[in-house]
This record gives sequence, structure tokens and C-alpha cells, in this order.
Amino acid sequence: MPRFPQAAPALGLAALLAAGVPAVAEQVVGVGSSRDLDAHFAPYGTAAPSGLSICDAVGIGIAGSDDHVYVWYRDGTISSGSTRHLGQYRPPQPFSLPPGRWPSDIVAIAITGASERVRDRVYAWYRDGTMSAGTSRDLAADIPPRPYTLAPGKDPLSVVGIAIAKSNDRVFAWYDDGTVSSGTSQDLDAYTPAQPYAAAAGFAPRDIVDIDIAANGDRVYSWYARCPLSSSETLNVPVFPQETGEWCWAAVGKTVMWHVGNVTVAQCTQANNRLSRSDCCQSPTPAACVRGGGPEFGKYGFSHREVPPLSPDALRRQLARAGPFRGRPFGFNWTWTSLDAAGRVVSTNAGHLMVVIGYVDTPQGLFVEVQDPAPPGQGDHRFDRYDFWRAEPGDHVNVLNYVDVRHIGGK
Repeated sequence: MPRFPQAAPALGLAALLAAGVPAVAEQVVGVGSSRDLDAHFAPYGTAAPSGLSICDAVGIGIAGSDDHVYVWYRDGTISSGSTRHLGQYRPPQPFSLPPGRWPSDIVAIAITGASERVRDRVYAWYRDGTMSAGTSRDLAADIPPRPYTLAPGKDPLSVVGIAIAKSNDRVFAWYDDGTVSSGTSQDLDAYTPAQPYAAAAGFAPRDIVDIDIAANGDRVYSWYARCPLSSSETLNVPVFPQETGEWCWAAVGKTVMWHVGNVTVAQCTQANNRLSRSDCCQSPTPAACVRGGGPEFGKYGFSHREVPPLSPDALRRQLARAGPFRGRPFGFNWTWTSLDAAGRVVSTNAGHLMVVIGYVDTPQGLFVEVQDPAPPGQGDHRFDRYDFWRAEPGDHVNVLNYVDVRHIGGK
């Protein structure tokens, strides 16, 4: 039986949150075409309403009827204005989402043009591989969530912007690898496959906040920001408890693949494939199936990197929705340790895998938000101090992290 983690210093989230909103160094909008995002105008300044920044935006759309710009924020509010002044016409007010979704689950928003049967219909695409349509204040008022597909080799978290051409309602999707495809709201490459585009001069695809297309000549507007790392981030990731005493690794694989690629791989299926067996999904679970291991993302159409413990900033960059990885949870492996007679730390050659889903900076330091698949059948959610997450002498040491997990096996 593996040893499960000892109790970590525990505080509620409210007690952990630090005050203050970091300043944003640069917020601009460029105007161009789908393949050259500043072909018409070089980037110029843009500003969010007081108390918000463009780094707080989860989606931006341009109404086909009047070219008003609508911005949805991670605090659950929406404003409207011009390309330069995002709150010029209407200050922030609440909007609603389909059940089970958070504002941070939105990957992009766009608004239709005059050819759509319902003019100015708002479309929203989510991290879970679904889209809905409605109004600016109710994102599912007209169409409840339905599945959508991306260009081959992309996952929802690789989307940096989605826009709807007002002339014909064709949907364009831009990705963080510098490619753009076009299609429909449910098939994002139905018309043209992914092909290269150029971001505005001085910016990279990862700096894009969102994109939409105006009615005036189908000009493409793209918003950019070099966002400081936020003081806290929590991803909408549930606990998937491990189903046997040894299947923490399979629970971690299931959790990360579910969130990143909307692919569900049962823990017993992972055990069958890892152990070259076919009986691990039987009940009760055969004893020969109850073995340790590590997630095998490559078998299920995912890429990843395996790295030593992340620095505080590297950890924040993995998880921040406004960061370069667009909010990707990651697995990590603790090896259990003990102290020998001389007080030296020695490995026990056993360990435990868990998932990092967030962080919070506090006056007491950085805390790491963890989804723990143990105890079996139950799981746990907690905040660990960063130093404790890395190592605790005589108990554990972080030896391996599974980061930048991407679904490359779609379509």
C-alpha cells in the first residue's frame, strides 16, 4: 500500500488571496487581414474600464450592426465601447454562462453580421470543446452547448482568437502556433485548413487576447497585451479519485487529458495498456492490475514535456489563463523519503502523483493548489506552500513534472 501525503499547511482560499492588481505594461489593438493582422494599421493603444485591464478579458467581439466592441471579463462582467475605449458605451455588468462553466473556461467569443438570421448573435467557444450562442448578457440564450472541432493537431487551449466575418458569417480561428483556419462555428477548419499568419509587429501569437472582424470591409481587429503573471489562478478542474491504491498515475492522466483535450481515458484502460493486459476493467480489479506507473500521454494523442520541479514563475506561466500556455494543469510526482540514522535524506523508491490546478500569492508566500487523487475513491483538494510542494525533508521530494500537455491527436 502506498503512503499518502501527510497533512500540509492548510488555509482557505479567502485567507490566501493577496491584495492588489498588477499593472499592465502594454495594451494595443491592430487592424489587418486574417493572414496579416496589422496589414491596415499598426497597433494603437486600447484601454479597459476602470479597475480592469485587457488581461482580464476572456473574449472580445464586434457587433455587426454598429461595430460596437463587447468585452467579457473573468469576473463575470461585460462592457461595450470602441476599439480604443472598451467601456465607452456601457460600463461592466453581469453576464451568464451555460451551467458548469466559468468565465475562465471561455477560449474566445465572436459576434455575427447581417447575414445571420438573428443579427448580432453572440457565439462563445469553451475549453471543454463546446460552443453556445445567445446574447451579450446570456451566452446560451439561443443555442445550448454543442460540440465543436478544431484543425488537426490543435486543442481548445491553443486557440488565441476566433472571429466571424460579417459579410458571410465564416468563422476564423487563430492558434498559438501561428496558424489560422476557417470554417463554421462547430467545425473550425471546414473551409480552409490551418495556414500561417503574421501577428502585429512586435507581438507574438501568445500575446493575443482575442480577435474579431468588423462590418467595415471585414477588417480584422486583434487585441494584444503582455500580461504580468496574476496573483492567483484556479482552473476549473474536478478531482478524479484514484480507483485503486496504486492508480494515482492513471487518475492524473485522466484528469489532465480530460481538461486539456476533452478526452476521457478510464483508469482501468490506462492500466490495461500500460501492463499489456485486457482484464483491468473487471470488478473486482485483478491484483495483477494494481500496479504503480506514470501517465502515458503519447498513447492517447497527447504531447508533453517532463521536467524537474518548476520555479515559481514557471509554475505561474503554466497555469495563468493570460499566460503563454493558456492555463494548462500539470501532473507531478513525489518520491517518498526518510531520514537515516545520520539524519540524511534517503529515497524509499516509492511515490505518489498529483495534479496542480492553480496557485495564489500571499503575504506568507506562494501556495500551490493541488488536486490529489488519494485517498482512493475520495480524493483531496488543498493548498501547499511552494517549498512544501517541492520537498519536505524526511517525507517527500518533487522529482518529475508533466507539463505543457497538448492534445495533438484531434481529427
